[in-house]
Amino acid sequence: MKPFQNIVILVWIVLAGCAGEALQDARYGNWGGKQRSMVDPRFDINAIEFGTRWFPAHIRWAPDDSHLLVSLCHVRNAEYCRIGKYWLADKRWELMALQPLTTYRWPSYSPDGKRMVATIGTCDEDFKCPRPRYVLSLLSPDVRQVTPLLKVIAEHPTFSDDGGKLIYWRNSGGYYADVAQYDLRTGKQQDLTEMRLMGGAAGWPLFLPGGESFVFGATFHISNITGRPPDDFSGGGLFDSEKGPNKNVIMFAADIKDGPARRERARHLRPLWTDGFSGRSHPMDVTTKGEVLYLTGSQQYAAKRAAGVYRANVLDFVEKPGDSRTILMLRPARAEAQDTAAFLMPSGAQEASVAHDGRRVAFLEMNPMSWANGQRMGIVSLDDQQPQFIDWPRLQLDPSAIKTRNQRGQSHLTFWKIQPTSMAPAWQAS
Repeated sequence: MKPFQNIVILVWIVLAGCAGEALQDARYGNWGGKQRSMVDPRFDINAIEFGTRWFPAHIRWAPDDSHLLVSLCHVRNAEYCRIGKYWLADKRWELMALQPLTTYRWPSYSPDGKRMVATIGTCDEDFKCPRPRYVLSLLSPDVRQVTPLLKVIAEHPTFSDDGGKLIYWRNSGGYYADVAQYDLRTGKQQDLTEMRLMGGAAGWPLFLPGGESFVFGATFHISNITGRPPDDFSGGGLFDSEKGPNKNVIMFAADIKDGPARRERARHLRPLWTDGFSGRSHPMDVTTKGEVLYLTGSQQYAAKRAAGVYRANVLDFVEKPGDSRTILMLRPARAEAQDTAAFLMPSGAQEASVAHDGRRVAFLEMNPMSWANGQRMGIVSLDDQQPQFIDWPRLQLDPSAIKTRNQRGQSHLTFWKIQPTSMAPAWQAS
């Protein structure tokens, strides 16, 4: 085994139609090649790129599946974000009136829909929002009430199914992160991993039903897992990145009662689905039944069907030679479990969330640094393989205008409705 050999627990997904480009984390501004700053030194809140000022960067379903909760972030500063709700029945956007010069990241509902969690940060007059200012916070659904919980860089916080705990990546600065939980009953944070995972988050940490187990995906160096026996890393062992059964396996599961996973004590991490079919993928959401939504490719889907281990809905598509379609699949978080559903994607997916009925998935195929490629937001369903695309208020989400409306004592909320025939939408207030 070579010194400093990397053990790849999770490999970034290659976006369909973008050969050779691995999916990368938008946090670091390194989409599609050369790294660029997330905040342009000449930042202008009214700036536009490719006809867009605001782009959707995060998406979650409401508990009753009536609407989508979306982060809308500035195309020149992907860390300055606001919150919108898209109501499905009447195809209407509701833009929440929020505090100016404040960013609202990764909003998500509690299971009963009575609260939201988000990571909130204050920004300076140039709209720079330093992460050390981030505060994990609870919000009322109308965002009129905000309850600060903890000063922490909490990425992608979500609730346990009883609403009593939060789980998230606790970013310790730079490229290091660990999984942590916050108990809303005790007001205490607890690390669930203590491994300073290299490369940060490669798939979100998520509670499984009951809130006592969780799943996550990560990439880290061999030096981070000294608690494993040497045979695990070579000769087809569990973490042999070239020949082992865990090659490219989606993620880990762990029980909270076993204590935090450390470099010297990583044995209780359970690699999921070491059957060789899961491919390169990462966790995106968990259903109320404990099924994990993960991203994979059409080659893995075809291999499962050929082996007789996939017996759910059949996808209808023609795969071109040398091309691989992107597929979202559901599978219970048990080693022996089989997939229960598959959703064919129009291209890749940066983020996805499964509806509570388990039959629809909302997705973002975002590239915030390259709007020329036509990234989209939409929903795919088991009932209709054709995606339903959703447009969003690309230009009208102006925090200074919202502030002016509030000062005049007008409506707390502004509603926008899309013109259904418009390609580059004109938005009308209602």
